[in-house]
Amino acid sequence: MTEKELLEYLDQFPSIKHFYKQTQSFKLIGGLFGKGKEAKKINSDLRELIISIKKYNDTFSDKGWISYDSINVEFIKKVNEIFDTGGYEEAEKEIIKYYTTRENNFIMHTYSVKEFRIRRNNLERAFENHYNGNYLESVTLFLTTIDGAVNDFTKSKGLFAEGTNVEVWDCLVGANDGLQKLQKIYNVGRNKTNTNPIYYPYRNGILHGRDLNYGNAFCSCKCVVLLMAVCDWMKNKNSENSRKEKYKKEINPPSITESIKKYSKVMSDRKIIESWKRKDIQVGKTIPKFGKIEDYKEYPYIQYLFKILNYWKNKNYGDLSLGLSNIFHKGSTKGKLALECRKMFENKELIEYSLESVYDQAISLKVVIVNIKYNQNSTLIEGQLKFGLLYEANDSENIGLPDLNNGHWTIFPQDIRILYQ
Repeated sequence: MTEKELLEYLDQFPSIKHFYKQTQSFKLIGGLFGKGKEAKKINSDLRELIISIKKYNDTFSDKGWISYDSINVEFIKKVNEIFDTGGYEEAEKEIIKYYTTRENNFIMHTYSVKEFRIRRNNLERAFENHYNGNYLESVTLFLTTIDGAVNDFTKSKGLFAEGTNVEVWDCLVGANDGLQKLQKIYNVGRNKTNTNPIYYPYRNGILHGRDLNYGNAFCSCKCVVLLMAVCDWMKNKNSENSRKEKYKKEINPPSITESIKKYSKVMSDRKIIESWKRKDIQVGKTIPKFGKIEDYKEYPYIQYLFKILNYWKNKNYGDLSLGLSNIFHKGSTKGKLALECRKMFENKELIEYSLESVYDQAISLKVVIVNIKYNQNSTLIEGQLKFGLLYEANDSENIGLPDLNNGHWTIFPQDIRILYQ
């Protein structure tokens, strides 16, 4: 791809184009301070990323495999490489493998969107069916959940209703080869009963009972892609105005001092992220299964989770509701959160909890499973709770990095079905 072609492609992503041009300036600034090679690498990596995303969309989006803003970049690169060496069918096998891998925690991405959070039980069931190969069930659950969530979000129409506009400024899902493409592909008329296999989740044919043979990994995985894209669309739509304001401020040429500061910050964060190595955490060996909060000094996210569980044990529903706010309705006042929390937990007396497993998924993302015992109406209930813990920056200008102590841990429930018995 020539430089001109790349910049033309970036016309639909103004902020990325602006940052790309800034990285070209960083090369000059870096050269002045003896860091020209590092600055050049930033620009080169960004260029490679842009090309990879375009190639992925050019190759796969017509088949329903679009890229979206939160997609894993290494996955895109790997699929592109497989396509170059093994062809389309081999690449698509890798895509199916990726979207049927439970450890990728796709459901966690939905927890930050209130329209999906209130449909958590349906999504948990959809994903459980999906991972177990029960695709007839997963496809219908995914489609109905997406339709309902979009209806709530637009306050009028579902995703596939005439006139539903999914355009959004400056993001992958808002581009022509993003969510708009899926909307067109999956919304075609299906006016005859069809018993032949289909490999696209045609909404009208499936939900109206005309397409009967859709229970396969292709349809279910494409529903997961659709779900991820819709989540990103909602997030980007909600932040559209603030992102535009931020962009307007950034396009004014920065001073040389500001450019140096920004360049130095990018380089510093990059070194921290690249130096991170996943820890092999073995409960009962490297860390205790039954321990006090102070026993986990090297694992502040475990300390935070245990702190929240202690609020439950001590019936402190106010602080418990804040720590588990992602279980409840977003936007509620502290008083309403505490009331919802009390209704949910007052009949659940926590007796004991312990660690089952800890997965060091990324520098700012951990997955923790705890064993719990609690009494509910004189009945002892035992089981497990699975939580994702995400380190979020205290401000929107920076990346949350635990090493910098510039944010806070936030709990996202991944599997809390035992609380609804």
